[in-house]
Amino acid sequence: MKRKKKENTLWAKAKHSLERDYGYICSNPHSKRDKLKRGFINIGLGGIIPDVIGIKDIGNQYEPKIEIITIEVKENLPNYKERHMDQVRRSSIFAHKVFLAAPREFKPEEVELAVKERVGLFELNPDKQKLKLIVPSPPFEPAENKVIELMRRLEYYKCGVCNCYWNKNLINITGYRPMHAFSEDENTKFVKFICEKCSSKLYDLHHKNLKEKFAEEWKFTKLKKKVDSVTFQFKKAKSKLKSI
Repeated sequence: MKRKKKENTLWAKAKHSLERDYGYICSNPHSKRDKLKRGFINIGLGGIIPDVIGIKDIGNQYEPKIEIITIEVKENLPNYKERHMDQVRRSSIFAHKVFLAAPREFKPEEVELAVKERVGLFELNPDKQKLKLIVPSPPFEPAENKVIELMRRLEYYKCGVCNCYWNKNLINITGYRPMHAFSEDENTKFVKFICEKCSSKLYDLHHKNLKEKFAEEWKFTKLKKKVDSVTFQFKKAKSKLKSI
C-alpha cells in the first residue's frame, strides 16, 4: 500500500511534464466528471489501466491523426525486470507509444531490456516535475475500434464524416445507429457520431439540393404550361380553319 501511494504522487508529476514539455493533452477541463478534469490518470480499457495517458494531434492539413501515449510510473526499484516491461507494453492495444517512467537513472541492462521489449523509457525528476527521454518508444498500430473506445472514455468523440475528434462538452454531436449488412435487426450495436460542423454542412447541402430540385421542377412546370397553352391555341386556330 505504501509503495502504491508513492507511485500515486509521481503520476501527477509525470502528467505535468507530459503536458508542459511534450505538448500532450492529459486532462479534459470541460468535462463534468472531476476525474477527467484532474487528468487522464488511472484510466484504461478491459483491465489494462496505465498510470498516465496523453493525446496529441499529429495530423496535417490533409488528414487529422491523433497519437496516444501511455506511461507506467514506477517508484525507485532496485531493478526493472521483464514483467515491468510487459505491463507497460500491454497498453499498446490502444496506444501508439508506451513508456516506463522511474525516478532514477536506468541501468545499461535495463535500457537494453527496454529496447528488446519495445518499450520507451522516461527518467522522472520529481523535484523539477520533468520527464527526460532515455529510450524512445517504437510506434504501435492499435486497432481503430480500441482507440475510439478509449477516446470516448476521455469524452472525445470521432466524427464519422471528417474523422476529427471533438470534445463532446464543447459542441453538439449527433449520434445514430447506421444500417449494417450483418445486422440481425434494424438497429446496430455500434453508434456513429457526426460533429456539429459536418451536420450543419450536410444540412446546407441537402437544403441546397432540395432548392435546386424544386427550382428545376418549377421551371419545367412553367415551361410545360407554356407548351400546353401554345398547343391549345394551335388546336383552336386549326379548328377555326377547318370550319371555314
